[in-house]
Amino acid sequence: MSLLVILCAFVAVFITAYLTIPRVKYYVKFCYYYFNFKLTPYPQDGSVIRPVFSKYWQIITGFSDFEIEGKEYLEVDGKGTRPCVFMYNHQSSLDMLMICSFMPKKSIILCKKSLKKYPLLGQYLQITGSYFIDRKNSASAIETMKEAAIYIKEHSLSVSIAPEGTRSNFRTPDLLPFKKGGFHLAIQAQCPIVPIVIPNYPTVGVYDASKFNFEGGKLKIKVLPPISTKGLTSNDVNDLLEKVRGQMLETIKELSEENKLLNNPASKKTK
Repeated sequence: MSLLVILCAFVAVFITAYLTIPRVKYYVKFCYYYFNFKLTPYPQDGSVIRPVFSKYWQIITGFSDFEIEGKEYLEVDGKGTRPCVFMYNHQSSLDMLMICSFMPKKSIILCKKSLKKYPLLGQYLQITGSYFIDRKNSASAIETMKEAAIYIKEHSLSVSIAPEGTRSNFRTPDLLPFKKGGFHLAIQAQCPIVPIVIPNYPTVGVYDASKFNFEGGKLKIKVLPPISTKGLTSNDVNDLLEKVRGQMLETIKELSEENKLLNNPASKKTK
């Protein structure tokens, strides 16, 4: 049997398995997404590369379209710069695909220090000017927040942060308790908070790691109106946190059902 015949047989088996076995499709798409994402150049000034990057990942992961509701809230000062704190719900590494579709030109990411140790991802985050928070060292975390607050004010930057602190992995629309760090940062910088809500993937039916489902589809992401921090102090952190989390929790429940109908129009008829 020639090598060509063996190769053709392997390709045929692979394609058949990919099209008929959900677990195979899940691992193939996720691995392809993960390794390509980690190896893709991502300059800090992403005004050109980010839209192209996001579109590329939409194609290879099967996400046919992103609709961003509330785009007008991304330009907080109306001048093309966005000195604010974006807060988004965190479910999976796929969230980066969503973030790239709306992150402004001048922005950085705030993330936990342990990510520095991840191969490729750690280097990627450092190259793009990310700020790392050591959650095991309160004094260090507080100092980093102060530095970040000064930095974003001086350079008119926005910062993106996942206030849950880790992936939620919920199969229904919900949020983990929020960490306070991002709220201290927003108050110290006196920058508005702009909540970004991504629908629950399993509810929508586009991605579910527990069922090895990686179908992709249409997604509607919602940007909520900016929440001002002017005049607030550290004494207001708890109230601010509850306000932001409450808005995001209510929105993710409504948005997930809306996206479910968007991807499964037949379910609307059966109601």
